[in-house]
Amino acid sequence: MNFSQNNLKNQSSPYLLQHANNPIHWQTWDENSLREAQQQNKLLIISIGYTACHWCHVMEKEVFEKQEVAHLMNEHFISIKVDREEHPDVDQIYMLALQIMTRQGGWPLNIVALPNGKPIWGATYLPEKQWLGSLHQLKDLYQKDPDQMEEYALQLEKGILSTQLIDEPKDKEFKRYHLQNAMNKWQQNFDYKNGRDKGAPKFMMPNQLQFLLRYGFQENNKEVLNYVKLTLYKIAQGGIHDVVGGGFSRYSVDEKWHIPHFEKMLYDNAQLISLYAQAYQVFKDEYFKEIATKTIAFIESDLKSDDDLYFASYDADSQNKKGEQEEGAFYTWTKKELQNLLKEDFLLFSDIFNINDTGYWENGKYVFIQTQNLQKIAQNYHLEEFQLKEKIDSCLLTLKKERNNRPQPLLDHKCLTSWNALTISSFIDTYKITANEEYLSSALTTARALWDNLFDEKLYKNYVEGNRQIIGTLEDYALVIKAFLQLYQITFEDSWLKKSQKLIDIAFAEFYDEKENLFYLASKSNEQLFAHLFEVHDNVIPSSNAIMCNNLFMIGKITNQEKYIEIAKNMLHKYKNSFHETPSNYSEWMNTYLNISHPFYHLSFGKECIENKKFFLEEYLPNAILTPHVPVNLKQYDFRESDISNQMLLCQENSCKRPSNKNIEILKQIDFN
Repeated sequence: MNFSQNNLKNQSSPYLLQHANNPIHWQTWDENSLREAQQQNKLLIISIGYTACHWCHVMEKEVFEKQEVAHLMNEHFISIKVDREEHPDVDQIYMLALQIMTRQGGWPLNIVALPNGKPIWGATYLPEKQWLGSLHQLKDLYQKDPDQMEEYALQLEKGILSTQLIDEPKDKEFKRYHLQNAMNKWQQNFDYKNGRDKGAPKFMMPNQLQFLLRYGFQENNKEVLNYVKLTLYKIAQGGIHDVVGGGFSRYSVDEKWHIPHFEKMLYDNAQLISLYAQAYQVFKDEYFKEIATKTIAFIESDLKSDDDLYFASYDADSQNKKGEQEEGAFYTWTKKELQNLLKEDFLLFSDIFNINDTGYWENGKYVFIQTQNLQKIAQNYHLEEFQLKEKIDSCLLTLKKERNNRPQPLLDHKCLTSWNALTISSFIDTYKITANEEYLSSALTTARALWDNLFDEKLYKNYVEGNRQIIGTLEDYALVIKAFLQLYQITFEDSWLKKSQKLIDIAFAEFYDEKENLFYLASKSNEQLFAHLFEVHDNVIPSSNAIMCNNLFMIGKITNQEKYIEIAKNMLHKYKNSFHETPSNYSEWMNTYLNISHPFYHLSFGKECIENKKFFLEEYLPNAILTPHVPVNLKQYDFRESDISNQMLLCQENSCKRPSNKNIEILKQIDFN
């Protein structure tokens, strides 16, 4: 390989291809690049970002396209570009290093490391002058006193590894006070006016809200439930929600959910679909069902590939009328544009979506936000509510047709395994609340496409135009297993259970550390990282270890394999004392904790009453699994399995209720608290 040139042009990642024409001799993250740095004894520059990252684009334009910068980097460093969505393991370890060094994080993530990959310096976005100054200092110091740098790298490595250490609780019981203490602390930070946590920026964090929904439901905690409902309304009515084309942006820069960073990510939208579907099950609010189905329509129309998988994201930036890249150009409107398009409906639309000081953003542009009750607006305009909704739909359709003539934001056309697994789950959750077979069909089609294209004795991470290149991480295994276990409970097809079991076996072989009773994010055989880390804290996607913990509990219950339930309990035991420290970091762990601290059921269906399953799918049953087989050896009961072929059997632990073929009778036997 020629390291005296930019080697990104043959990559499949759109993010890497964006940098393929930089004058910098960018290399890919692989053994060859790391070996070259050691052979030449040059410092590494590891620059990590993703396609939809606004500040990544800014730094490329202002820094990486400059000849002076390229000359310095090419002469004295080996420079590696990394797509964080392809290499979350690389992103994880260097982001942790940055946070330890600077107490901040974000992207672009720029690390300078020793030739062996151990970090010594880091920063996010820097303008050209600061970037050049920092690199000159680091180059000179490495030439004059490499021992000092190596000592610093060693201390930083110890700091990184120390984050993995935890004092295990002495008590082995799973008491409810661990959750209660966590909730008491977490609620102190609730924003009861705008939803989610206090302050800005605001991230939606669907996994946290899913836990809070379940906790509020099972504990019958009206305060928490009302808070979740408020949050879901505020998100859906804010500028972060694209009411014209569907879908949600990544986060809001303000506390009111008004002005988003406009990139749209598949993982956010898939998780939000599941969240709104589950919220519908709890609240029976038709608005939540509408949000779920409209967001699915966006995914289907804008992100679906010809391979029946789903693309990763849309960029925040697109061309404005001057032909310049501008954040939000595709999504924002001037008042004049709206007046010309909506004509006599403009005043009504303006009242609904605040084409006024409330909805104003900058440079004459508006971002839609709803702050008034539609029923009240309907009364003011002497309309029935259904008539008002018809007018809204008509206006939005007019705007969508006009907007489709604008230059589209850049599409990141890679299909990521873990994000497609989340999408499968979103189809399943929407099928539950609609009984629309098309959603189940989409879930099955996506799952088969994922298995056919991204599994070959192991999971691959990405799929781009028929090519798969990168080995999957624990996140991929955890989320695919979760989706397949959900599919099994919907279809009762053994193939999905067998696939889940196969993936669990591989995950233990590739990622499991028996001593720590946790799974590494990267395969134990991966020698490119200077250290192997566990992913424990939730982020915009839940912790892969927490998801695996829940998977093991679920498959243990479904297949009567107590060993998996014990491993799940041991994993949970490690972190239960940490819940109250930073509760929002442990929402997925706490979700699994509810399985143990509260009643959990196995509902099995006899052969002749399989159709009864649909009734229970519509219900919110977070503390139950559904299977076509009984959970325990029936010899301890007074009936044989053939006796319940036309009935349902509800069991908890090793105790079963009286069989019944009446749905309501079974439902009443389920205790949530």
